[in-house]
Amino acid sequence: MTAWHTTSLTDPDTPALDVLAAVTGHGRSSSLVRKLRERQKLVYEVDAWSYTPAQPGLFGITAVFNPKHEDALRRALSREVSAWTSELFPNPAVARAQRNIVVDELSSMQTMDGQAGAIASAEFYAGDPAFSVHYLRRVLAVKPSDLRRVARHYLTPDNETTVILSPKQTAARPSPVRTASAKPPEKITLPGNLPLIVREDHRLPFVHLCIALRGGLLVESNSDNGVTRLMSTLLLRGTAHHSAAQLDQIFDSMGATVAPFSGANSFGIQARCLSADFPRLAEILAECLCEPSFPPEEFVKERDAQAAAAGEQRERPFFIARESLRRTLFPGHPYSLDPLGTPASLTNITPESVRREYQRLVSRSNMTVAVFGDITPADARRVLTPALKNLPAHPVDLPVRPVPEPVLPARVKRRVPREQAIVLVGYPGLKISDPRLDAARILENAFSGLASDLAVEIREKRGLVYYVGAFQRPGIDPGLFAFYAGTRENAVPSVIDLISNQVARVRNEGLRPEEFRRARDRLIAQYHMRLQNNGDLAQNCALDELFGLGYDHPFHFEERMNKVSPDQVRAVARAIFTERRATVVVLPAKEPSKESKAPGEDQDDEK
Repeated sequence: MTAWHTTSLTDPDTPALDVLAAVTGHGRSSSLVRKLRERQKLVYEVDAWSYTPAQPGLFGITAVFNPKHEDALRRALSREVSAWTSELFPNPAVARAQRNIVVDELSSMQTMDGQAGAIASAEFYAGDPAFSVHYLRRVLAVKPSDLRRVARHYLTPDNETTVILSPKQTAARPSPVRTASAKPPEKITLPGNLPLIVREDHRLPFVHLCIALRGGLLVESNSDNGVTRLMSTLLLRGTAHHSAAQLDQIFDSMGATVAPFSGANSFGIQARCLSADFPRLAEILAECLCEPSFPPEEFVKERDAQAAAAGEQRERPFFIARESLRRTLFPGHPYSLDPLGTPASLTNITPESVRREYQRLVSRSNMTVAVFGDITPADARRVLTPALKNLPAHPVDLPVRPVPEPVLPARVKRRVPREQAIVLVGYPGLKISDPRLDAARILENAFSGLASDLAVEIREKRGLVYYVGAFQRPGIDPGLFAFYAGTRENAVPSVIDLISNQVARVRNEGLRPEEFRRARDRLIAQYHMRLQNNGDLAQNCALDELFGLGYDHPFHFEERMNKVSPDQVRAVARAIFTERRATVVVLPAKEPSKESKAPGEDQDDEK
């Protein structure tokens, strides 16, 4: 990372610095991406940014690269910055950057929440509630000569700081299961055949714990949708020996973070604490698992909060589109539901139904535990064996799920009282156990990000969308693969056609060689970054062991990626991208009315 000291938010030079960052480092057509990644192949990822808070901020360039390219990359960056100070950027490039800044700024203001946040931030940081309007006018007034001027003024050698984080050994890449002092994960079997996964890593004095169980949406129906999320939350809201307030005080006194999770296929608890506090934390969490009290007052409070969150997300157009897509692709199947439930389904849930869910699912036969961090396998066993001795041990059989029989192709159109139009194009997807999933991940990544052909065609060249990309949701049962776009109503037909063209291209021809390499290398780079996060790794390893993939499955990601061929990616594209697809379009309401204020859904926490 290289950075230069620059300006505060209200400085007259700030719009020019923002445009300079967009021209040089935002999108595949930007100069840094085009030259350093596409042409010279010196980086996996590169971008430029301008950070201007209330006090003077920074202009920076961030890159992810192979250590062997360090010297060449530093020379190339020096040449690039020098060129910015002596040459003028082309007018079309500047205009494209200005348009993208305006689109991004306006897209955040499409909801009342976004507008309120913009006004509050403008008043707080700039002392002017209308600052966003003035700022956009100044952005549109920026000229190529302004970019050269601010580059000359701020991007000077004596104002520059560079930080490089690089492996100690650059001749050979470290083992995929070993990072610095971290050891490979190890599986231990506790009494009652309970799997315990331990990764010893003494870099920091933290221990990360994940307790994962099968469940989530797969055990729910329309009538009790949201019960698993509520139950997992209530596990931490009172036990036979401690009230919710006492539990909060215990966790806070240790500086520990403890949180429940619940999704489509699983639920559980994640926690982090100092290694010295791990025995006490394990003791308390075991109490939460073995002796929850589900206090009536906590039940009402948490159910109401979950119902409010479920209602709030139905104010967002993206969530509305996502729900319609799920219901179209998974009729009669639990994957058509949302983990939060609905305000209506949550009214059906009682303390007794939460307790029944607990009694059905919480058992050592349905559980995997992972402990990563500053702890040895022997110490993890010593602490957790007595702590978890009272866990229930009954067999758990998940209910038989109906096989979805969607009527495809299908098209769904809805109108909601919002300004943005949403397009989703979805296909039946893969199981998490499908050997083609790694090829599908490359496919997903190739369609995502500002540098993808999809984004370049629709956003960079034509300016038709605020955002565009792809995502997939594999599951224990087959999931989905989908494309998304936020756009304007009059652009919807063109957006759907352009998505279809890109899908047809990849289905018929496969990814271009550089497109394939870029997606694969980006995934591998992201994987090496994830190796540094013991909390996420603990959860991933616990879930993969729970689902039958093996506790060390995440650590072999790079090895698997390097075995995927372009032909395999093309084959999975042909298998997924068929005529069996659902197209969901959510449009702004023409005449908002009281009746229209009970929308369907919008963007949830999935990307």
